[in-house]
Amino acid sequence: MKGFFVTGTDTGVGKTLVAGALAAALRTAGLNVGVFKPVQSGALQEEPDSDAALLKTYSGVDDLVREICPVAFPAPLAPLVAAKVEGVTLSPGWYEPALRRLEERYDYLLVEGAGGLAVPLAPGLLVLDVMKHFGLPVLLVARPTLGTVNHTLLSVEALRARGLTVAGVLLNGFREGAIGICEQTNPELIEEYGRIPVLARLPWLEGAFTRSGLAGWVERYADLDYLRVLLTEGKAMACLQKGWCSI
Repeated sequence: MKGFFVTGTDTGVGKTLVAGALAAALRTAGLNVGVFKPVQSGALQEEPDSDAALLKTYSGVDDLVREICPVAFPAPLAPLVAAKVEGVTLSPGWYEPALRRLEERYDYLLVEGAGGLAVPLAPGLLVLDVMKHFGLPVLLVARPTLGTVNHTLLSVEALRARGLTVAGVLLNGFREGAIGICEQTNPELIEEYGRIPVLARLPWLEGAFTRSGLAGWVERYADLDYLRVLLTEGKAMACLQKGWCSI
């Protein structure tokens, strides 16, 4: 399987928006990209504002929301706890049948996690464990504001400790008129101390989002060319083209 695993430093940093927008931009560029979310909590799949429904809308794929996200729990809790509320325990590899179906349809998949890296999914299973099983290069979504350097560097270290390749950081939510010294210097600090590229500085979005608008948002504010080369040609070629040989 080829693709990216999109995770975040915390819940609410915009993983779904960024994953869907990246898929839209890559699909617009002609790549056969699908989206997948192994589990979500806080909404059932068919609810219009659920992660699965938004991924479908943003990316433009034709899959059913239950194919994009095979398991969902209504309670806005960590999936482990949300499952217990429903009297359910996720069994190992619960997502494998849905994943195989999507792999048959797409050349690449953007897989979105649930919350942050250490969110419990099932007894003895964290998001990190599922990411390790997938083995995909990781795109880490983070806030641009105070505290993000600490959260981002800790997340990068945790990912590397599991043997995962961190492809880059995408800072999401720069607010016009509220960009101070902190927001200006955070990207450089993350690159210097994390030895990791900041691949996007995405401005805050308001109102309704269109697929074409999201694709343009990524094309304008993210290094889409680097991501495309990394996705299609591998890390070595991407490093050669962009000079980020430390990822």
